[in-house]
Amino acid sequence: MKAQIQRLLNKAGYRIERIRQALPGQSLFVLDYLLYVLNERRAGAVSFVQIGANDGLQEDPCRAWISNFPWEGVLVEPQAHLATSLRAMYRHNQRIAVEQALISDKPGFATLYYLRESKNTPSWASGIASVSKNTISSHRHKIPGFDSLLEEEIVPAVTFNQLLSKHGISKFDYLQIDAEGSDYQILKGVEIAKFKPAIICYEHANLTHEDNSACRELLSSHGYEFASWLGDTVACSRELSLVSEDRAEFLGVPGTARR
Repeated sequence: MKAQIQRLLNKAGYRIERIRQALPGQSLFVLDYLLYVLNERRAGAVSFVQIGANDGLQEDPCRAWISNFPWEGVLVEPQAHLATSLRAMYRHNQRIAVEQALISDKPGFATLYYLRESKNTPSWASGIASVSKNTISSHRHKIPGFDSLLEEEIVPAVTFNQLLSKHGISKFDYLQIDAEGSDYQILKGVEIAKFKPAIICYEHANLTHEDNSACRELLSSHGYEFASWLGDTVACSRELSLVSEDRAEFLGVPGTARR
C-alpha cells in the first residue's frame, strides 16, 4: 500500500518523507536536515534553547542530537510533572539544564491551562498546555470529556533574558519555540541581533494572522530565510540557507524534494 501511494505521489511530483528522524539516514525533515548541517558545522557542539520541551520525547527535535552529540542547552517546560521527568531523563548529562517556567515579557507568575491525565486523555495532550484558554479549547472536539479534564495552575514566569542569565548562556545556535500561541510574544523578547542563532523554529499553527506575519517580518529584517510545513516554521540564517541541490545530494535522490 505504501509503495502504491508513493508511486502515485511520484507521478504528481511529490515524495513522502518521514519526520523526526533526527540523525543521518534516509529521508529527513527540513528542520532535521538543517540541524544536521548545523551539527556538522559546529563539530557536534551545538548550543540551544528549547521553549516548550514537553516530555522530551514526542516529536522532539533535540532528543536524538542531545543523546548522540555534546549539545549544550536549557529545556524550558512550565508543567511541573513534565519538568521533573525531563530532569530525571537528563540527570546524568551535565550539559543539559531544565527550567520549570513560562517565558513571558515580565517576571512573576502566570496561569497555565492544561489537561489532567486520565484514561480519556491522549498522550499528545501534554503538548497543548497554553496560557490561552481559547487556544487549548480549540482541541475540545478531539478529546472526550474535554471540559472535565481542563485544569489551570499558577506557574513561575521569567523573561528570556532572565533565563539566559540564570543559566549562564551567552550564545546559542538554535532556538526552538513551541508555546501554543505565545510564540510571537516570546520571539519579541529575544535579542536576535545580539545572539544571531543560526536556526529559529517556532509553531505558527496557533498564531493569529497578524502575529504570524509579524514573526516573519521580524526575522526577515535580520536576514532569515524560511521553510514552513504543517503548523511549524523554521527560519535559518544565511549561514544555513537551505540549498535544494545540497539536500538532494544528502538524501541520495535525483532532483529535489518538493511538497
